[in-house]
Amino acid sequence: MAQAIKKISIERGYDVQQYALTCFGGAGGQHACLVADRLGMHTIFIHPFASILSAYGMGLADIRSQRTETFQQVMDASGLEALNEAFARLKTHTSEELLEQGIDERAQTHSATVFLRYQGTDTTLPVSHGAMGQMQQDFEAQHTAQYGFISPDKEIIVESISMESAGGGQDINEPLYPLTNDVLPAAQNSTQIFSAGAWHITPIY
Repeated sequence: MAQAIKKISIERGYDVQQYALTCFGGAGGQHACLVADRLGMHTIFIHPFASILSAYGMGLADIRSQRTETFQQVMDASGLEALNEAFARLKTHTSEELLEQGIDERAQTHSATVFLRYQGTDTTLPVSHGAMGQMQQDFEAQHTAQYGFISPDKEIIVESISMESAGGGQDINEPLYPLTNDVLPAAQNSTQIFSAGAWHITPIY
């Protein structure tokens, strides 16, 4: 489990010690502390609905439609019009697909992503579609975080683009509780759990 988390975080330039480990799943609580120890993380977040969080999320999730298209052009002013036209075409498809499922245009949100790479390299990095200067800045920030350098002398290539439209998620009113630094409440009971090769008396809150 720790290796899988390292693959999507440490290997991409993120310091996991600055983050909280989110724990969910019926057995998540049995592993969370050991995983956090292995990663050097100090905070674990356990949602009250942790054991059913995946099903709960699916029940509330938006319906989504996505289209991806190969682009293969240098990111410059001359190609910006073609890029915008391509996104408009993809948006027509994704929006119409949601309309067919009864989601009105006013209830839809749209997210446009460009996948960029340096000329002569193979790995792309996703950034939000926007002004050319902003896209370059976001790409360079990601490249620095993941690889530790940028190459100003190399052209940036738009490898592919992606448009995602979403809507129709279930509305729900959930209470918001402020974070506090209060001490833990009194334990209601205790039980034994087996972890790290030994039994432990564990309080239940």
